[in-house]
Amino acid sequence: MQFKKTATIVLAATMIVTSFSFNTVSASETAEAVDQVKQIENTESERTAETAQSDFGITHVILDDSNMLDENNQAIVVGYTGDTPEKAELNVKNTKTGENISINSCKISSSGLLFEVSSGLDDYELIDLSIYNNEIATKFDMKKMGFDKDKPDAYLDENEIQVENYSDLENYSNLARSSNGKYVVVLDPGHDDTHTGAAANGISEKDINLKIAKYCKQELESYYGVQVYMTRTTSTCPYPGTTSTDDNAKRVEYAKSVGADAYVSFHCDSSRNSGASGAKIFYPNANYNGNIGSQGAGLSQKILDNLTSLGLNNHGILIRNSEDNTLYPDGSLADYYGVIRRSKLNGFPGIIIEHAFVTNKSDASFMGNEDNLQKMGHADALGIAQYYGLSKTYFGIKSVDFS
Repeated sequence: MQFKKTATIVLAATMIVTSFSFNTVSASETAEAVDQVKQIENTESERTAETAQSDFGITHVILDDSNMLDENNQAIVVGYTGDTPEKAELNVKNTKTGENISINSCKISSSGLLFEVSSGLDDYELIDLSIYNNEIATKFDMKKMGFDKDKPDAYLDENEIQVENYSDLENYSNLARSSNGKYVVVLDPGHDDTHTGAAANGISEKDINLKIAKYCKQELESYYGVQVYMTRTTSTCPYPGTTSTDDNAKRVEYAKSVGADAYVSFHCDSSRNSGASGAKIFYPNANYNGNIGSQGAGLSQKILDNLTSLGLNNHGILIRNSEDNTLYPDGSLADYYGVIRRSKLNGFPGIIIEHAFVTNKSDASFMGNEDNLQKMGHADALGIAQYYGLSKTYFGIKSVDFS
């Protein structure tokens, strides 16, 4: 292993992402990876202590080559949840000699274990971690749990770590499920010059949608851990000669081709009632794939909360079911909107943001101000970032007190 001015985050491949947040890998979840070694006889109190010990879970491992300790040692931090252990021991293997080397933790915090590896040990692999409480040792097989220092999920440049001592990644941003290590969000500025959408009070939906989406993209790309695509970047139809239905279908196909985790369609509303005003968001129903419906609801609520904070009336997050009895493959009633329905069929949530009413003079006046369009785009981006746990600080680094 070459000592570099970087820190490497190694995360277990077996970690599960739910609502796009990492769960810890606990002993109970990886039974075959845990070997409990009893140091004294199993009395009732000892069994109780052992049960409590099983709540311990490893969240991540940081390998730091940036000389943050000193030039002769590499720092290894094992992040965890659960009770603070009395002591911890990391077992590594010298891949050149085959020798197993046990390293006792030199410092323990409430969420991290700090180990030091001599710089003379250039090539090694993580074998297992043992933690001790109440004379009970619990051993975690690092290899079976998927921790591999030579296949990191991300790197940290030393310039990104602004702490005097060592820092832990206590609440770091989520790493994405996609192959490039980022969440993939596709922004769809609804309509275009061919399929123009609503227009009133000097506001053209096709133009406003594009402006807001561009502001959203610009802001969203200031966060780490996200890849942003747009279905169109100009006023022209991305698929000339298509009907509105086919155009929207191809936009969703494009989202699938780039590995979308979410499809966010930008629109403005209209009504025969000129008094109608404010924002609402359509999300997938609970049929066919309920998890996608839940994801869409969560994402929609985050975005709407930020939009309405700008002073827009709140019309809530809504579903709209098929009105002509269109069904999903399992026979359940499909979603009304094609982009939501097709997104669900392709395995990701699609939502439609109706930002405000072009037919309402107050809303139209609001959208006629470029600064407000930027605020709307930034509100959309913030909602997306909040839902996925994104951060403008690289991996949301927070210092941990090892004193």
